[in-house]
Amino acid sequence: MSPTRTPTAEAAPPTDLTFEDGAGLSASTLPAFSLEVSGLDGWEQTGEDPTAGSREYTNADGSVATITQQRITDLDPAMGDRAATVQMFTAAGLPAEQLEEQLLPTMTGGTAQFLSIAGQGSDGSWSATVARAFAKPGAALIVKVRTSSQEALRPDLHDVLVHAQVALT
Repeated sequence: MSPTRTPTAEAAPPTDLTFEDGAGLSASTLPAFSLEVSGLDGWEQTGEDPTAGSREYTNADGSVATITQQRITDLDPAMGDRAATVQMFTAAGLPAEQLEEQLLPTMTGGTAQFLSIAGQGSDGSWSATVARAFAKPGAALIVKVRTSSQEALRPDLHDVLVHAQVALT
């Protein structure tokens, strides 16, 4: 007679998702943004690139937000999420010493740690990039907002970030 197995309850996703918590994620976990587009008052989807895993939104002032969710195959799963995120920024030519920590909302009512950088482009536009690499599952979540003025950058970025809730599937 074989022993009976009791079904185990699936572990609830964490409320908060620190960089250190990333080490405890399953390699099959897929981090994603659960973007509440209806909550983005004044923004409309203006583009999509399924091969890059990105969607573009534009508001009435001409600011553009690009939300990207993608698999990254060349991450060492043992390196940790903070190191992987810094590597992602430096690979794009951005200075690691200027990165700042950001907390984005999660679908479970907590926050997730991300890193960000903002600055002015050579064309006079202003942009901010907020990103997180998840080393173990090999995934990245990125929000980039580009505006025509420094004054518009913070409120436009805030509009998008509060509606781009992080979910683990």
